[in-house]
Amino acid sequence: MRSRTSGRAPPTGPFAGSSAGRRGSSYTARARGSRSSGRGAARRSCRTGHYIDAYPHAVDQAEARRRLGLGADEIVLVSFGQLRAYKGIPELLDAFASLQVPGVRLVVAGRAVEPSLGERVARAAAADPRIVAHPTHVEDSDVQLYFEAADWIVLPYRDVLTSGSALLALSFGRPVIAPRRGCLADMDERDGVLRYAPERPGALGAVLRDATRRDARAWRPRALAAARRADWGDIARAYARIFAGG
Repeated sequence: MRSRTSGRAPPTGPFAGSSAGRRGSSYTARARGSRSSGRGAARRSCRTGHYIDAYPHAVDQAEARRRLGLGADEIVLVSFGQLRAYKGIPELLDAFASLQVPGVRLVVAGRAVEPSLGERVARAAAADPRIVAHPTHVEDSDVQLYFEAADWIVLPYRDVLTSGSALLALSFGRPVIAPRRGCLADMDERDGVLRYAPERPGALGAVLRDATRRDARAWRPRALAAARRADWGDIARAYARIFAGG
């Protein structure tokens, strides 16, 4: 495993098969002295840290693409995490179907919490050979395959407060396509995030086309730098101040 930061990574876990993506990148803690019921308690938000080195990271892009059946020169868009309707998977499939760009592929990976959504992904893949569907639980050792293979991680959420999936993507040094919503609204190209206005008709399709024209590799250092800024040491000190009542 390559060490890319001095910050301590969180314990490993079955990210794609858990609720981590929805639990997100920040938590709320009650300050000391609050009543156990929580009524009237002072609350403060504190973000969580990066996932750098939390998962095995020993496969390079060429090997990852070979194992997933993707071409070395293809433009690869990846949607990773549990398949739930609020994550905008139907909208992504519709937008990708209209994307007429040579050599572009879409990979959808993660356990289908909503079976009908998994079936829709499977039907889309059967109808469009550009789509690779893996609507099943992803083991820890295989998480790296999807991020290493990706040029862009696509997170077209309908609704989001925080996103562990975005932080995981950045931790693998992969840029993200995301709506201006929730915590993602505070991130931009400087953080390796290509945003779009979800309320605008056709915006998702437009940003996918835009992404295919950009050099995703040039965005990777920005993405990794953004993840490193979510340092576990800083976050631990922030929690300590909260619990100390400061």
